[in-house]
Amino acid sequence: MNLSIKTAFSDFAADCGVGDGTVSYNVEFNRAGLLSFTVQLTGQGGIVLFSDTASFNCDTGRRVYLDDSFRGVAPITFEDLAPGTHRVRVDLAAHDSMARNVVLARAESAVEEFHLVPNCGSLRVCTSPAGVTVFVDGKMRGTTAPKPDGTDQISEALDIDLVLAGSREILFTREGYHEQRRTIDVLRDQTATLDIKLRRRFIPDFEVRTAENVYKGVLHNRTAEFLRLETEPGVIRSFPIKTVISSRVLRDDERVEQEP
Repeated sequence: MNLSIKTAFSDFAADCGVGDGTVSYNVEFNRAGLLSFTVQLTGQGGIVLFSDTASFNCDTGRRVYLDDSFRGVAPITFEDLAPGTHRVRVDLAAHDSMARNVVLARAESAVEEFHLVPNCGSLRVCTSPAGVTVFVDGKMRGTTAPKPDGTDQISEALDIDLVLAGSREILFTREGYHEQRRTIDVLRDQTATLDIKLRRRFIPDFEVRTAENVYKGVLHNRTAEFLRLETEPGVIRSFPIKTVISSRVLRDDERVEQEP
């Protein structure tokens, strides 16, 4: 008697039309045997125009037990089994185990297929600003993209699936902003929603000298009539050019981040 064990296999394919910009890909296996594939389109100035992540299971790692004895990884075939009832169990990390009794008659062959169900949850992340890269337990799972109207102050939702149930540490990063960490309990078959706002780092890079004082901040813009300097986060001060005695770009060793 022969018995063949198979498991369901998910194929992944994506078509991506690209105009101007740079496309990057990231493919990695995590400790649960899940494969994450991330595609990201970056435009001029490093702005993320599109980012998406798909996670799926490769047809490996499914441990097969025959009569409570580990016999290998599916797909697998058992030959010369004695007639009668045999207990078959298939295990895979991040999935429910599945077991059933298989009855074989003399000289009979059988094929058993096991469709394992993930015991994971998912995340839906919105960030302010967009362009924030999201890590789950140290693994990069995608970057939030700006809304179609072009603003990057609030992102489109980033959906991250196949997140292991349990306590997960989420890290949010973007250049020029303070990173943020969250610990969240992911529940099976449920989606946890996170709305994250990162605080911009404020590092003065420009100096303006007038008769009244010396001001340091981030240069906003300069015209024939005015020089505008962000002297505090979100505070823009305009200096008439005729009142400016001198102005200069600060050296690297003079640039010190200001805390709120």
